[in-house]
Amino acid sequence: MQDTQRRSRSCAFRNIPKPFLFTVMAIPTAITVSASGIPAAAAHPVRSTSLAGPVAAPSAPAASPLSARGSKAWLKAYFRAGYNYNDAALMSRLWSNSTTPYSAKLRAGSMLVSGDTVPVRPNQNVWRVSDDTAREAFYSNGYGYRDAVTLARAWKRPRDVAGAKTKAGRLVLAGRPLPGVAASQAPSARLKAFFRAGYNYNDAVVLSRLWGFESTPYSAKLRAGEKLLAREAMPLRPRQNVWRTSDETALEAFFNNGYDYKDAEKLAGLWSDDDTSGVKATAGRKLLAGLRLPVR
Repeated sequence: MQDTQRRSRSCAFRNIPKPFLFTVMAIPTAITVSASGIPAAAAHPVRSTSLAGPVAAPSAPAASPLSARGSKAWLKAYFRAGYNYNDAALMSRLWSNSTTPYSAKLRAGSMLVSGDTVPVRPNQNVWRVSDDTAREAFYSNGYGYRDAVTLARAWKRPRDVAGAKTKAGRLVLAGRPLPGVAASQAPSARLKAFFRAGYNYNDAVVLSRLWGFESTPYSAKLRAGEKLLAREAMPLRPRQNVWRTSDETALEAFFNNGYDYKDAEKLAGLWSDDDTSGVKATAGRKLLAGLRLPVR
């Protein structure tokens, strides 16, 4: 009798249509129900949406870390303020780190939109920039105190090291070489510091997404290497999981890529989340992961 029942069940199983059978077999079964009645994955937990936001398809990476709308707004602000290409070339020399004139326009434009002070006025003569701006150019291009001492001696003013930094910075802004000195933090030194600290190419990609302004992995390596040589704090640890970055770093990524509070409000509506600050942090982590945001 039992053998007859087994054969009957076997025939019934074989008679089930295959498409239906495969559909049933594809349904996950490792689901448990918590005490609160909310289903939870037992074997393979899914990343919490409070951290990563709604699940986004990893097959849709962002084409550029910079939002098109943010880019246009910054460029418009830049030219409306009276700046031109020559000003962008000057600021690219000021900020260094492989900054291009185009990325300098974006950076200056974002400062204008945010109400920050741009260190150079439109059509400003490089020899009349402020002392602070000149010294910023000196340091951002990899020169240091020893270089200033060498220059002060070469200019026969050995005691005026501060003046040597200022004069040298204006020469850098004018695109002129400094007599008898080489940058203390040349690209090779910055790259060496980057890799010696344990960072790799993937970290450079994430940092380029963080810093925006059309940053590339190479320029991100240089910028990070300069920070490391200056013993400044890095926003990411080597090989750090982007979903575990600090809220401060995630927010920086959100704003650096051209998004603002209005975008955060739209995302909050799409994600049914009233915590705007949390939405911005979530969006920033998505950008660091190379994912698109559903707003423009």
